[in-house]
Amino acid sequence: MQGNAVRRVAEESALRRQRLLPLLAAGTRDADAGVRAAAAVALARAGGESGLADLEACFADASPTVRRAAILALGATGSERAVHRLLRIAAGEPSSGADAITPRARSLAVVALGIARQRGAGRHIAAFLPPLAAARGPIEEDALGSALFFHHSLAPAGELEPLARRLSGLFGSAGESLPRCLVMRAAEALRHEAARDPLVLERVIDSLGTRDLDLRRSLALTAGALEADATAPSLRRALGREREYLTRGFLLLALGRNGGAGTRDELVDLLAGGDRAGRPWVALALGILAGRADDDVARQALREELARERSAEAIGAFLLAAGIARDRQAVGRMEQTLRDGASGRQRLHAALALSMSGHPSAAPVLRRALASERSPYVRIVVAQALARLGEDQDAPALLAVLAAVHDADLQAQIAAALGSHGTLPMLRGLADELEAADLDAVGRAAAMQAIGILLDPGEPFAMTRLCQGKNFTVFPDWIYEPVLTTL
Repeated sequence: MQGNAVRRVAEESALRRQRLLPLLAAGTRDADAGVRAAAAVALARAGGESGLADLEACFADASPTVRRAAILALGATGSERAVHRLLRIAAGEPSSGADAITPRARSLAVVALGIARQRGAGRHIAAFLPPLAAARGPIEEDALGSALFFHHSLAPAGELEPLARRLSGLFGSAGESLPRCLVMRAAEALRHEAARDPLVLERVIDSLGTRDLDLRRSLALTAGALEADATAPSLRRALGREREYLTRGFLLLALGRNGGAGTRDELVDLLAGGDRAGRPWVALALGILAGRADDDVARQALREELARERSAEAIGAFLLAAGIARDRQAVGRMEQTLRDGASGRQRLHAALALSMSGHPSAAPVLRRALASERSPYVRIVVAQALARLGEDQDAPALLAVLAAVHDADLQAQIAAALGSHGTLPMLRGLADELEAADLDAVGRAAAMQAIGILLDPGEPFAMTRLCQGKNFTVFPDWIYEPVLTTL
């Protein structure tokens, strides 16, 4: 039965794709820049190489937002022709017109190459990127930082690892003139090599005590991404000597990923008797550990401390931790938080926690919350939580949220929610909305983004997931725009 359902979705997607591609192509010429940018990405995802001509036309668009979206969209086509175009932009070739597209064209082109590489195109693109290391201008350094940011997508075979080792400064001087952002991305890129090379792992662990605060943060996150027997004791020692609040938080999250029963007991003790300001971090670490190890002792400790917690801000973290832990016994508290009008932050954390809990009552509770919620932002988070469950009957209610969204800042969030629902009723409903042309500009843009997700034959690039495990205090400003797309 499940196989038949999957086949029906695939068959109808193919039919809808043929009907919707002309509409998406026309969207790249819409009067509203937000619609044009959304249409460019959706056209690339749904149409692949067939959309290249329309995407090239977007490079002459009056809006820099549309021009930047068109660069990312080239990568989303998964086309070899697009890869060659992007390589010319990344290299700054005069014939590429990079400077006329946007000052950050080269950096965005590297991001787009990572998207293309994940889709199976450009198998040898990593060989073209290390020469950027010899450049000294800020544009070249940003482009190189992008390559390290998306290191594993661009070079899954490890082609960029020697570059990461050299620029990280852990294996000799990286040069005082290197930008901080570049050094941090290099240190974080070492996680892939450290997972299989004991010498790199040892250097990462030994450097957790560096006096460089930014580097300590990046290395804590790098160590947390590794599953190695030597990591947890080193993280515990680093935590014992660390006094800076955010770095302690990063170390705690790393321990949650890598710790066993001994770490669990230490986190339980910290939760009960440690610094109150750090309790949200400890709770999240314990939730990660419980979810990964299916640890009921950790779940019980979280429930008990949640019952005692009085800080409104910390309660949200505890609820989220219970969801990450997949604690079905905490569902009553999550439901109560949604029903009793707690703060918006607590309600949205409760909604997300419910969707992660795996409890059969999650869907009806979220449906009631969606119907009663009045905060636009919280309502979208509730919609995201409900969409994660992927039940056909929720498509009409989720589409109603789309019709009510008029804030461009919420556009990508609702698009991601609708696109992730992944059902035939959602596909049909979005197609009907676009063809009826009743939505305002924000709604049309969100609908196009969601259609792009639903009709995309490949896996999403998930740029937000790629940002996890990286020191966000040393991010370049330009990275936030691509991160907030639905790619």
